[in-house]
Amino acid sequence: MIKRLLGILGEIKGKTILVWGDIVCDEYIYGDVSRISREAPVLILKKSGGEYRPGGAANAANNLASLGAKVKIMGIAGDDEQGRRLIALLKKKGIDTSGIRINKKFSTITKTRIMAGGIDRPKQQVIRIDSGDKLKTYPDELQDNFWKYFLSTADSMDAVLISDYSYGAVNSKTYDKISQKLSKENIPLIVDSRFDLRKFKNATVLTPNEEEAANALGMDPKDINNIAKRILHELNPKILILTRGKKGMDVFIENKKPLHIPIHGTDEVIDVTGAGDTVASVVALALSCGADGYDAARLANYAASIVVMKMGASTVTIKELKEVLHG
Repeated sequence: MIKRLLGILGEIKGKTILVWGDIVCDEYIYGDVSRISREAPVLILKKSGGEYRPGGAANAANNLASLGAKVKIMGIAGDDEQGRRLIALLKKKGIDTSGIRINKKFSTITKTRIMAGGIDRPKQQVIRIDSGDKLKTYPDELQDNFWKYFLSTADSMDAVLISDYSYGAVNSKTYDKISQKLSKENIPLIVDSRFDLRKFKNATVLTPNEEEAANALGMDPKDINNIAKRILHELNPKILILTRGKKGMDVFIENKKPLHIPIHGTDEVIDVTGAGDTVASVVALALSCGADGYDAARLANYAASIVVMKMGASTVTIKELKEVLHG
């Protein structure tokens, strides 16, 4: 098995992946705990730094680029400082941002995380502040723009990844047309949807976590097998990968035996932020290399074990994956 996974890694570089979804600007403010405030029972932090990172669909694109893929991204940004900052971050990673549409009525989604800790200890998130609103209406012009951009890139695509955080970048009408075309061309379509799983039918792979899947169906998260049966029946993906945190992940394929994959390494993780983006990204790349659903999930499981040991929305490299596989 390890030999197969290493073989997949050897074919990843240069694959072209289109990411469509909700791009987010992640801001991190770091502080060292100095004392407890006399004004209220809260920590007083001495600011020690800060940075911006790509989040949401932009984090998925960042993961793909870190693994050596050629990445194009399609989404919406506001005509604001955070939107310009996010596009600059993506361009710096070599990601093609020509598919991002600037909407003056839209504020770029920004997630500000306050990270606190001791001087010699890892920082941990103590509060998150979100700004920016989801797109309230979806103009026909925007749907047409996305569809035309997709058609202009379709001939070069090895896979398409949809990263949907329900902020409004992804619409059902364009999704249906994209999925139909990709199905005819036999190009993998991977969908990672936070809140609207049920609107994504006929994908190659769905990669929800167990809570997202259960909430979409109104079922008990513990009822994994029946959740999987309903998703396979109602949404018709070829492959369903349910991520389950410390319990690893489960892979379901119609008329095949389910596969449970335990987590790799320790369950004492540092930060799960963005781990789902990493899983979806690695699955997309593995399938673009001809891997089956089981090996794609195995490779994604190894990748997730790396990023959860890093702080914030992070990426994984081919070198790191090879080290874990050899280890």
